[in-house]
Amino acid sequence: MLRAGLVGLPNAGKSTLFNALARRQIARVAPFPFTTVSPSEQVVAFPDERLDRLHALFPEAEKQSAVLLVRDIAGLIRNAHRGEGLGNQFLAHIREMDVLWYVLRAFGGDVPHVERSVDPVRDLAILDTELLLKDLETVEERRWKVAKRAKGDVSLRAELAFLDRLVEHLNGGLPARLMSVDGRERVWLDGLFLLTARPRVLVLNTDVVDFSELPEEVGRWVEALGGQPDRPPVVVLNAEWEWQVAQLSEVEQREWLATMGLARSRLVDLLEVTRGLLRQVTFYTVVGGRVCRAWLVPEGTTYREAAYRIHTDMGEGFVRAEVCRVEDLVVLGSLQACREAGKVYLRGGDERVQDGEVVRIVWSGG
Repeated sequence: MLRAGLVGLPNAGKSTLFNALARRQIARVAPFPFTTVSPSEQVVAFPDERLDRLHALFPEAEKQSAVLLVRDIAGLIRNAHRGEGLGNQFLAHIREMDVLWYVLRAFGGDVPHVERSVDPVRDLAILDTELLLKDLETVEERRWKVAKRAKGDVSLRAELAFLDRLVEHLNGGLPARLMSVDGRERVWLDGLFLLTARPRVLVLNTDVVDFSELPEEVGRWVEALGGQPDRPPVVVLNAEWEWQVAQLSEVEQREWLATMGLARSRLVDLLEVTRGLLRQVTFYTVVGGRVCRAWLVPEGTTYREAAYRIHTDMGEGFVRAEVCRVEDLVVLGSLQACREAGKVYLRGGDERVQDGEVVRIVWSGG
């Protein structure tokens, strides 16, 4: 399961956004710092129109969406890497995340700001600095241990040279995700669980309701945030408004979105951007008309690996995969009709799963 961590300064709207994603109030929301102490977690389904259309063919089947685990983490402040505020707890809670959602405050109002003014570009710099300094501490500690052992073990000298280069990279103010590494160095880098190695999405939390024309100041912020060295995606939303919409029924949500001229919630944009950033593809399975399911797998996943994801026995007994496009199955109505129309293709175990395929695994035990 993919994991996303909500990070940001206190009172940036992380918990409000988390509650909107969860569609109920789980994380406590209050207008003062450190409302969130222990992280809250929620499994969030990826909206998927293709899955909806596929499920319409099998209305009696259970629909199972692809999911993302979202963790709401305590806010951090300057010098969090030294333990200020709830820093050490915060930093420990995000090491295992696949992606970080930086929630940056772009709204005013009476809610106090720990930096006493609204400036999301400055807040981003604070977040980046705190995570980078903590990473530098982690790498220097590892380097000290490797250097001590390398005196009697020449096999560790290559790793030591890598760590020297990584220290220099971080000291230059660059995140670990921007460092060029080879295959062996990638293993060493991944083993450090560095905070700045995680990909990130910048979430600009505004008080804007009409997104057809963003205020000039918000537009400048979006341009500045998207112009970072790694060019992170920027999603502009209004977490408080999304939370209000999330409490409505699906019919009421559609009506409210329509009145605002929106085709869909900005939360859908956030999830779609995240899927793309993590380079995931979606394939689908229909099991005996009983379960209609979407699966997220990394780009490049083979059909044999996909079979293992479905069930270990399928992976071990893999013979072939029968695949068709969701669009073809929806139009033609059944897998048999797709076969007769020449829309079903046979794939070997080492071929790669493509986004939007319905996959049927043929295996020796099935």
